[in-house]
Amino acid sequence: ARAHLSCGFLNCYGAKLARNAETGVWDTTGNMTEGALKVAAAKGGYWDDDGTGHTLLNTYVRLSEMEVPFTSDRKMMATIHKLPESHRLESLQFAGNSTHFAILKGAPDKLVDKLGSVLDVADGALQLPGRIMTDDDRALIKRHNADLARQALRSILLALRPLSAADMDRMKAGSSADDRLALILGEPAKVVFTSLWGIYDPPRTSVPPSVKRCHEAGIRVVMVTGDQLDTATAIGKQIGLIHEGDPNFRTALCSELHEPMPQRRASGSGMRNSKRASSVLQSLEQLQRESEVGNCRKSRGSKRLSVHDVRGPSDATEPEYRSEELLAELIGRVRCFARARPTDKVAIVESLKAQGNIVAMTGDGVNDAPAMKAAHVGVSMGIAGTAVTQQASDL
Repeated sequence: ARAHLSCGFLNCYGAKLARNAETGVWDTTGNMTEGALKVAAAKGGYWDDDGTGHTLLNTYVRLSEMEVPFTSDRKMMATIHKLPESHRLESLQFAGNSTHFAILKGAPDKLVDKLGSVLDVADGALQLPGRIMTDDDRALIKRHNADLARQALRSILLALRPLSAADMDRMKAGSSADDRLALILGEPAKVVFTSLWGIYDPPRTSVPPSVKRCHEAGIRVVMVTGDQLDTATAIGKQIGLIHEGDPNFRTALCSELHEPMPQRRASGSGMRNSKRASSVLQSLEQLQRESEVGNCRKSRGSKRLSVHDVRGPSDATEPEYRSEELLAELIGRVRCFARARPTDKVAIVESLKAQGNIVAMTGDGVNDAPAMKAAHVGVSMGIAGTAVTQQASDL
């Protein structure tokens, strides 16, 4: 347990736990999900400013320039830490050629298929990389993740990746966070499943009666969340958006708003292209994308929303959205959207507006700001809301 808590503690460096001097109440700052892991670590004796936690931070130094930050597209992040000469972290024993290690934290449904190894017990320690992960191991992780989701728990998966001196040289040579993440995940046998966490973030007691009053007043309520589908469904039932016996089409992944991604042609040689060749290929891909968008607009209905803008090379990770007609059909029947990214929220708001609805959007995070600006009325959370969201809101 201490091995898992120490990894969570090191990875969630941005969240802080402190007691309010006036009220005596414990509170967290930073990301709320990371705050939950930090609270669990504190219960295990890991604190930022003293004791075991303080020693841990000074021993397993984090390389901030090597970090892979979380994005709504990646749904995961990674911190890189230096190993001491013992190659050990609590009960975790790293291979002798490891000089550093990565702690990966992310959505289980995004990360589980990247794993290739599980911890192995030998000589009184948990050995890394460990043994090869079997199909049964992977199925067990997915089953436990589904069990957590059905309890309306937000689940987070932690994984470890030992890094050698050669790995670190390649990491430093990478030009972007995506390059570093590709190296970390590039050898699945070295990506080790560590732990699966369930985080309870209960709806405020005022939410179910508020939803009920909205329904009685003829106001339709739609929940848009970054949680996985089963978690979103369970929360939707708790707050009265979904009822037992409702058809499955009341919930949907936001990926259903997107056009299917065209398959990219892979290079058969496996060699890197020259800068000139890369530029030419990029231009050709851009022309192909514009052609595909044009054909799509002709054959699949209207595409006049702002989310239907043509994607350039810098927008390669952004999805292409379905036609207005298909969006209206889907958004018209769904009450809970899961695995949302910022542009998905904008698409939902704009589609509802295009259908003649007056749309109010509430939110508290930076990712909510674009959709709040797009809505007729943007409502930010006064206490928990970020400054960016409050500035983007009307109320």
